[in-house]
Amino acid sequence: MYSRSSSIAGLVIAAALAMAPMRPAGAADAIRFCVDTSSPSAAADRTTATAAAKAAGTTAQIVPFNGHSGDDEGFSLKAFRRLAGTRCDLVMGFPVEPGSEAIPPGMRHTRAYRTTGYVLVSAGGSTLEQLPPSTRVAVAFNTPANLLVAGQPRLRAVVYDSDSAGLDALNDGKVGAVAAWKPSFVEYRHGHTAARDWQARAIDQPHARWEITALFLPEAAEAAKRFEQGLEKLQSGSAKKPTADNGARMSDDPATLFSVAQAQRGAQLYSQQCFGCHGAKLEGVVGPALKGPGFASPDDGLTVGGIFTFLSQRMPLSQPGSLEKQQYVDLMAFLLRENGYPAGTRELTYKAATASRVPLVYRENDDGSAVADSTTQ
Repeated sequence: MYSRSSSIAGLVIAAALAMAPMRPAGAADAIRFCVDTSSPSAAADRTTATAAAKAAGTTAQIVPFNGHSGDDEGFSLKAFRRLAGTRCDLVMGFPVEPGSEAIPPGMRHTRAYRTTGYVLVSAGGSTLEQLPPSTRVAVAFNTPANLLVAGQPRLRAVVYDSDSAGLDALNDGKVGAVAAWKPSFVEYRHGHTAARDWQARAIDQPHARWEITALFLPEAAEAAKRFEQGLEKLQSGSAKKPTADNGARMSDDPATLFSVAQAQRGAQLYSQQCFGCHGAKLEGVVGPALKGPGFASPDDGLTVGGIFTFLSQRMPLSQPGSLEKQQYVDLMAFLLRENGYPAGTRELTYKAATASRVPLVYRENDDGSAVADSTTQ
């Protein structure tokens, strides 16, 4: 079964096939990637396709299509085969549940180039098990979210036609939480100020974790092989890492961003200036959480420089910009440490923090704790 939230369901592509560009002359070696423009992961799919093709020594031809039909009955798996057979070598963004081979008949899929899944979105950051009895939980029609909530009979599932509709219901106070496809939540949060205070917790149940792959027909096996070779080079470090649409490097070594002493100074300052709004453990109180995957998701495209600029210009809320420059830098070092970034020997400077394009992504261990957990400092 192929399922994800509304941005993925409803793949009827006849119009897209008519509009998609043909392979240009002289581009026989290019790999043609179909990217669903209606998907919240479209930007990441384009970035991955372009970078992997380049690492493999070729170029990527991006063929956009709109995979959202608005049909409640969803999509036709045959549409993938028609798309791949007509305009693409690979169709990006197809989720596969680990251990499952539920893909369109006659097709194959590449190795995973990304992992994601379903999260529980709420104001308090609860898990499904922690929600009070009879809590109304929004789920999108015809997605695995229905199964995830059905496994908690003390909760009340409320079905909406899309993740965004369910998130709107949370915003309006009609439900207490939403079981949503994580990329859909990230996209929604970008456009809704109130949602930036919500927290998303990964759902630890069967059918909640998915791997994102590219589909292809057997006759495109060579193109798929080159795509996977490009992925391997990117992951091994033998090729330049891809950049996100905002120009930030998708992986950089952050080991020398700040020092141990600097993070300790930042921790002390945080306890004096910030904990009242953001919590003693950065869990969020009046203000949003400042730690964890809900704060620094790989889907968000956050950078150290972007967050530092916001911090230094708009915090604290009562007196924006009122701290000394060094204090803001020390606070940034503390936030980096708490989100799993290891300390180095050099201190972060105001200039370097402002200009940094290092991605800010929560780095966690298998148990969900930060890699550089503060208890070890």
